[in-house]
Amino acid sequence: MTARATLTPPPLIHIMEEIEDPRVPRTRPQPLSSIILIAILGAICSSDTQVDIELFGQRRRHWLATFRNLPHGIPAHDTCGRVFAELEAAQFEVGFLRWMQSVTTALDGQTVRGSPN
Repeated sequence: MTARATLTPPPLIHIMEEIEDPRVPRTRPQPLSSIILIAILGAICSSDTQVDIELFGQRRRHWLATFRNLPHGIPAHDTCGRVFAELEAAQFEVGFLRWMQSVTTALDGQTVRGSPN
């Protein structure tokens, strides 16, 4: 019997952890990867502004805490705005595109194999 290759994309959070945090260490109560993850999930759920992202996070805080440690709670909209203003856009783009490509590769592979998942 031959082993089948697993076509599971890497978790988005792992890819976002590779992005360099532009903040000075004393201003990092929330990990950059958590801020980015909340923003991406919020955007997927129709959050258009930093205020919307904060509200999304507040409303889904218990769910987010099931897979992400949030000891300082949900970042404020001002924090999101400052972080995204300082974030190196090219680094984010490379990471996000890498994740999206891994997702589409996994989905295409499952389609080819006839997987119902």
